[in-house]
Amino acid sequence: MITSWAETQIEREIIAKLEQLSNGENDYWSFRKSAQRHGVHGLIRYPAMMIPTMQAKLLEITRGKRTDALRVLDPFMGAGTMLTEAMEQGMNFSGFDINPLAILACKVKAGPYSLTDIAEQTKYLLERIHADSRRYYEVHFAGQSKWFTKGASISLSRIRRAIQEIDDVWLRRFYWLSMAELIRQCSNSRTSTYKLHIKLEGKIFTSMASVLELFTKILNSNVERVKAQYRIFQKSDLLEANGSYRGHVELKFQDVTKINHGDIDARFDLLFTSPPYGDNLTTIPYGQFSFLALNWIPIEDIDTNIPLDINKNTHSIDSASMGGSLRDSPQKAGALFSRSRTFKRFFCELENGNPSATKRLSSFCFDLHKSIESLSRLMAPQGHMVWTLGNRSIGGKRVPLDEIVSEFLDSYNVRRVAKFNRPIPCKRTPIRNNQSDTMQNEVVIIARA
Repeated sequence: MITSWAETQIEREIIAKLEQLSNGENDYWSFRKSAQRHGVHGLIRYPAMMIPTMQAKLLEITRGKRTDALRVLDPFMGAGTMLTEAMEQGMNFSGFDINPLAILACKVKAGPYSLTDIAEQTKYLLERIHADSRRYYEVHFAGQSKWFTKGASISLSRIRRAIQEIDDVWLRRFYWLSMAELIRQCSNSRTSTYKLHIKLEGKIFTSMASVLELFTKILNSNVERVKAQYRIFQKSDLLEANGSYRGHVELKFQDVTKINHGDIDARFDLLFTSPPYGDNLTTIPYGQFSFLALNWIPIEDIDTNIPLDINKNTHSIDSASMGGSLRDSPQKAGALFSRSRTFKRFFCELENGNPSATKRLSSFCFDLHKSIESLSRLMAPQGHMVWTLGNRSIGGKRVPLDEIVSEFLDSYNVRRVAKFNRPIPCKRTPIRNNQSDTMQNEVVIIARA
């Protein structure tokens, strides 16, 4: 069911289309039958990725009624679902994230799509890897022997050396991203969780041959995904002769709470995003998920603006993310009481029984509020936002994050247009964590600046 506050004719038309789809098919917005990740969407299994077909449909509906909309922003871009969908619809895109692995994935997906180079270089890359008989490690970091067998470290070192010999930076990034997926599977950490937990003994990769065989399989699959994406773009005449995207793409390593607005050269017609549902340390630990891969991939090959110490330990990226610092949490809570009545009510429900939960809630919501304040200043007049949110549990209680965000938006004169719920049967989030049941539904909020 669509809840509507539409005020303009354009917004009424957007709501009418949403209602038509919702009424025409039960459970339409779950996208149970069309959640497959085509093309470059499947290059990496990143946590909590948005459903491409859903975001594509929302973008198609919104910009179909906003023919003046040229620029779309995703300030929490993750592995680039919105980037790819915006490119497929011929739009200019800007995206921010503070996880270097997310930046890497998006830079690969942005192209250029040089199919001749990728076919030739992949053949030579695999030949160099198999010809390398050296057994020394290319990297050394704390806990390496815990997370990788000796054979895995030797094999990854050979792959790393071969990739570093590639001259073209986009090709290197493509191979680094394939290596990241290899590391996820061949490390001693379980693939069933995003946190670093040791595998059972029988699941650990012990031979160099098995690691190299797996890399070849991942690499060949990813080459085919790039070729498929190339065909999608080419069919819509979205690529230059050299494989570069015809539109403008800007990808920044950026903490959204600390944007220097003078560095952003335009205002955005559309914002599509799905921010973290809570602090990364206790919800989805993107930093832990990325830690092992980022010890093998040169940060400077991803982006020279990324601090080299961003991955100094398993928690550094998560600590730098929204809600990562619990400092001054009482003051943070007090600052939010006037911005959201729902936040104040929920905070008071938690306060007496669970002080740890109130600290985490306050710190996360304070940073999210700062992000919304900053993002509201980046929107063009009458620009539309589409937020996909999850109401996580904290302290055994369900956080009404959708209402908190709506009230934060209201406080900066960003008006609600519509809201609806959708089940999330296909999104890669855990069904249950060690504290409580996790969310089974998301809330989509459409708002207008």
